[in-house]
Amino acid sequence: MHTPNFVCFERGPVRYVDYQGKALAVYDYEHESGQIYCDDPQVAYEKLYLTVLSRIGEKLDYEGLHRVHSLGIAYRDFGCLFLIPQGGGKTTLALSLLATPEVKLLSEDTPFINARGEVFPFPFRLGVTNGENADSIPDRFKRVVGRKFGGYKVLVDLEFFGDKVAATAVRNKYLFCGRWTTAPSPRMVAIGKAAALRYLMRDCVFGLGLPQVIEFFLQSGLKSCVKKAFIAASRLLASLAVVSSSRSYQLYLCQDRAKNAEMIISFLETHHH
Repeated sequence: MHTPNFVCFERGPVRYVDYQGKALAVYDYEHESGQIYCDDPQVAYEKLYLTVLSRIGEKLDYEGLHRVHSLGIAYRDFGCLFLIPQGGGKTTLALSLLATPEVKLLSEDTPFINARGEVFPFPFRLGVTNGENADSIPDRFKRVVGRKFGGYKVLVDLEFFGDKVAATAVRNKYLFCGRWTTAPSPRMVAIGKAAALRYLMRDCVFGLGLPQVIEFFLQSGLKSCVKKAFIAASRLLASLAVVSSSRSYQLYLCQDRAKNAEMIISFLETHHH
């Protein structure tokens, strides 16, 4: 397998991934173990991070637990998923929503869903692009990392949020399908289940934006094709279950993050019963 960013070689169950001479990953699928060779700590950290998440995600796919590229929160006793495109400000929205006492974090990027319409917490450090709205967070909870395509991220340790991180699964009640606009104020409108399913097809079934690196997810041979087809079918069933159990809304977000959070919290407070 060859792309502009890497070249893959295989010898039996062992795969070698050469990242343009900047890093070399060697992974043994038979023993589920590997090594990364790199003299740049930032690049090594990123490759390790993505590889671990990719392998964990695929293993849990076979158990019927599927990641959704979304922000997931628990509001009181039910779940809400915010399906916002990559780079659309999920972390900033999460920080704003967590200021509300009834809100707990399920995951800022990849909560899990199953075929019963439940959402499971999968929290890890929040990645705030260019440190937006992170100035008030003490330095001991933050780590700055570079990004391949410019800018940087501030990773916020979950210890900072204390008991604001959810520990158990909740049944999903609302799907918010987000779009950014240039309007001065946000708004939302109810949408049908078919429209909401299109977002879950993108963010769960196809997994756009998920930390699932293609160089380790795709494997050669008929057996691998059958396994990937099983994953796709299982993801679709879970997505259908979540859509069936949820009320879905098109969320038109404005550039004012505080206004977005205020509208969402007001909606949840009004509709909670």
